[in-house]
Amino acid sequence: MEIQHINTELLTRGRLETTIIRVESPLLFWVQLKNGEQDLKELEEELNFRMSRRATYLYIWPDQMRVDMDVAVKDR
Repeated sequence: MEIQHINTELLTRGRLETTIIRVESPLLFWVQLKNGEQDLKELEEELNFRMSRRATYLYIWPDQMRVDMDVAVKDR
C-alpha cells in the first residue's frame, strides 16, 4: 500500500472523532472515523454471514494447489 498525501484544504474545520486502528511508528498510523464504525460493523457481519453460507463450496483439494496460490486453512 502506498502512502498518499491529502489536500488539507478539503478537510473539515471542526473536530472529527476517530479511532486509531494501527500504528507503525509515531508518524505512520491508520485511523477510522467514529461515524463510520457502525457501518463497518454491519458490513463485516453481512460478509461473515454470506461467506459462512458459501463455505461449503469454497474448498480445494491438496492436488489442486499450486505454487504462490493463496489458500486459507480451517482448523476443525
